[in-house]
Amino acid sequence: MNKQKLVRFILITVPPLEVAVELEAIREELNRLAGSCATLNYPPHVTLRTGFLVPEEEIPNFLNEFRPYFNREKTFHIRTDGIYCGLYEQDNGPQYIVCYRIKKDETLLRFNKKLLSYRKYRKSDRTLFNPHLTIAYEDLSFEGFERLLHVIKNRPELRKRQFSWECNNAGLYLKNCDRWEPYHIFYLSE
Repeated sequence: MNKQKLVRFILITVPPLEVAVELEAIREELNRLAGSCATLNYPPHVTLRTGFLVPEEEIPNFLNEFRPYFNREKTFHIRTDGIYCGLYEQDNGPQYIVCYRIKKDETLLRFNKKLLSYRKYRKSDRTLFNPHLTIAYEDLSFEGFERLLHVIKNRPELRKRQFSWECNNAGLYLKNCDRWEPYHIFYLSE
C-alpha cells in the first residue's frame, strides 16, 4: 500500500518590509535573551486561520479550490494592541508565549471566518481565533519567559510600541528544512 505524502501549509499574512525589519530586530534580541530560537524560523506574521495538511498530488486542486476565497477581498488595516506574556493553549498543552496582540477588527474577524469555511484539508478542528504576532514561543522555557518578563517590564518602549499596516496578502507557507517559506501568495485588492 502506497502511503500519501501530506504537505503542511500555514496561512499567514506578513507585514510590509519596513514593519517586518523592525519586528525582526525585536524578535532576534528577545529570543537571544530568552535562549529561544524556534519563532525565528517563521517570518514576522499574523496567522489567518488553522493550517492545512494536503496530499502532495492534490496541491494544484487545493490551490484552485482555495483561490476563490480571496476574490473580491479588499485590503484592510492590521494594528497591534499591546504585548501579551503568558500561556497559549496548544494541542499538546499550554506553552509560554510572548507576542503582540492584534486588534480584533471586524474585517479581520470576518476574513478569518470566511477562510475557515474552507474545511477541506484542515490540519486541526481548532477554530478559536486570537490574532497575534509572535515574539517568542515553542521552545521558550520558563526561565527564558521569566527573563523576557523582566526585560519587557523595564523597557516601556517595547510595551508601548504600536505597529500597523495595510494587509494586502495572505500566503501559504511551507517548511523548508527548518524555515517557513512562501509557497503561494494571494493578494487582496486595493
